[in-house]
Amino acid sequence: FKMKTKTAKILIVDDDISTINLVTAYLEILKIKSCTPAVNFSEAKQYLQQKTFDLLILDYKLDNHKKDLKLLLSIPPETKIILMSLQNEYHLKKTKQKYPQINDYILKEKMPEEFISKLKTIIVYC
Repeated sequence: FKMKTKTAKILIVDDDISTINLVTAYLEILKIKSCTPAVNFSEAKQYLQQKTFDLLILDYKLDNHKKDLKLLLSIPPETKIILMSLQNEYHLKKTKQKYPQINDYILKEKMPEEFISKLKTIIVYC
């Protein structure tokens, strides 16, 4: 699966607005302009009911994350998911194993290099 940068629609879900701004800046480096921010799962659910996204970039520790991660089960399989977290890698690996919809994960401390690198594996430049 590869996305076209001119048409890629991305939903960024994080309760930290500075992280949303940082991720948006990284996406702009990759020529992606269609980013929708959400600061909680309720807001994300509303956006997901209204339109289809190519990529969901999701903070692992948000709201009641164990219950809300079940939201991932209702996302269309063509929507790719990247989890972000300050947590250790063990928790992210376990969550990725539990939810096959998750394509990858990133530790926030390893941004921007690893984050941009992982995005490049999903995105095709136009």
